[in-house]
Amino acid sequence: MDAAQAFAILVKEAGYDIADDDWREIMGDDGAASPEEFIKHWTGLFDGMDKAKSLLAALPGLVQEYPVEGEGQDVVQRDAHYIQDFKFFKSSLPVSADQGPLVQWGDLPLSHL
Repeated sequence: MDAAQAFAILVKEAGYDIADDDWREIMGDDGAASPEEFIKHWTGLFDGMDKAKSLLAALPGLVQEYPVEGEGQDVVQRDAHYIQDFKFFKSSLPVSADQGPLVQWGDLPLSHL
């Protein structure tokens, strides 16, 4: 179950009569609507209803409870070197030499005007 489906169930449990396909139309062909589009769609349907604010306030919790498959996972790059043990990696770095100041004051050209 995803967050959109869980939200539709909450709406039905709150006593609102909605069609099963009503919430699916906003999801589009790829099944992923932006949160703004989703809230805009439901706000239009809830216009004048008492429990609308509390139902919409439940959306962030549902998104966390039912994350999209693969969300938060990075694509593994073939030629990348991934750091598994950060403490070991940090301790293996050599101490860099002091390169001195980045700017030497007085080395800028002077205007002759």
